[in-house]
Amino acid sequence: DLFPVKSRRVKVTYVDPDREPAKANQYKVKTYGTLVVAVGDRNEAAKLYGHQAMARSFHYLGDQIAARRHVEQLLAHHDQGLHRWYTYLQLDHAMFTRAALARILCVQGLPDQAADLSIATVDGALASGRAQLSCYLLVGVGIPIALMVDDPPTAKRYLAALIEQSAQHHFLIFEVCARCYEGALQVKTGDLASGVPQLRRAIDEL
Repeated sequence: DLFPVKSRRVKVTYVDPDREPAKANQYKVKTYGTLVVAVGDRNEAAKLYGHQAMARSFHYLGDQIAARRHVEQLLAHHDQGLHRWYTYLQLDHAMFTRAALARILCVQGLPDQAADLSIATVDGALASGRAQLSCYLLVGVGIPIALMVDDPPTAKRYLAALIEQSAQHHFLIFEVCARCYEGALQVKTGDLASGVPQLRRAIDEL
């Protein structure tokens, strides 16, 4: 409700699919809680961005069921071949969405599924050669999920990739994240004497 207050260019409308079926069908709304962001005639692409925003919001608010519902709707659109929204800012939103699902699965108590999806997503990013995307996914899902599921070999492999990519491209924030995970991995493998100070220094850098 605050959007129209912040900008006259934004209009917020609430639609009850039962009372206004025609309008609901116009925007392909089939369930309550669906967010559609219409920008000119680009309703489909904007709707997908709306699902992405809702998934992220619900995930961080702790409602993983709602977050997963929006993520799965995003992936369903991708599987149907609606690719034009992925070209925005040259980002692969399908990979971002799979990464989000991996985090959700991990929180929902499905570590094996989360780990499998994380590895497939991160390895795909690394194979694509896109350094910024790779670093984002390494930090966001690859290394933390490997640590959570007690998979030090994968965590070490991904940490080495993060150190290399962040140093090569001078991604300072990712370099600090790499030092954080280096300390966390040392702690995870029992080297508290080295890991705790390393982790503390890296956190202070953040």
